[in-house]
Amino acid sequence: MQIHLDKMHSLPNLFLRVRWTFLREYGPDWHIPLNAEPYTVFWYILSGSKTVFFNGREQRLQAGNLLIVPPHTSFAFIASENDGPIRYLSLIQDARIGPYHIVEHYGLPIVSAPDPEQMKSLINLWYQIIETSNTMTSRNITNPFDQSETLNQLQLHSLVSNWVRELFHILRDQSIPPVQLDSRIQMVSRFVQENMKEKITMDSLAKVTHTSESHLRNLFSTGLGISPMEYVRRLKIDKARELLLDTELPIQEISNLLGFPDATTFSRMFQKYERKSPRVYRSYDRKF
Repeated sequence: MQIHLDKMHSLPNLFLRVRWTFLREYGPDWHIPLNAEPYTVFWYILSGSKTVFFNGREQRLQAGNLLIVPPHTSFAFIASENDGPIRYLSLIQDARIGPYHIVEHYGLPIVSAPDPEQMKSLINLWYQIIETSNTMTSRNITNPFDQSETLNQLQLHSLVSNWVRELFHILRDQSIPPVQLDSRIQMVSRFVQENMKEKITMDSLAKVTHTSESHLRNLFSTGLGISPMEYVRRLKIDKARELLLDTELPIQEISNLLGFPDATTFSRMFQKYERKSPRVYRSYDRKF
């Protein structure tokens, strides 16, 4: 029997990548000032409690709570006199389906209290991701295409994929139906990804999607709540974050690769979105 995989439905442009993952333990005075990450932040409280501030309100997190902070959402952890030591798992992940961040696309809850029995598998995978990541980062890799390194990358990707699958399984009754992905938004996403170095205009986007500029604006407003050109800027800033963290390319070269006229214009745009200069962002130490 032959199975034609090309006839199966698949998630368009699924992208999963763990940026940082930790097992942390802190004393009562530990806190995090107001901060916003470009990626999704996952926390699971193993023991202790802490007050988190997000979306203009405070909420007390207890052992057994799962916290999911969507990208670009401001949050802070506040120290209080009722605090004791806290121990938690943290994972910061870039998880997207085409132009959509997965947690927003599927409406996953920000704070939940999953069944502890269901969480066992997720926690076990979490520890494996931490162990594998620590092993990989401790090695001095001279050839990223080395066979053993490729196997390690595949193992990590498998663990992360299974982790996301378990997360969806646990929260499947608490999510909302995803919005319909318009194929023309997908076309814009692919076009921008393939032409980062070029000057992209509304006219070029309308031509590649075979639609009018006004209709394309309506599609983006309905599907993403932003304009097409704002989406282009965000994709370029996303790519800038990746290049700053994953390479040692000079800022001028990153500016050139992303189609900015000069490094000053790039730095000004990056500062607008990140509230940090590219240089500061590159050296910023995430401790949560």
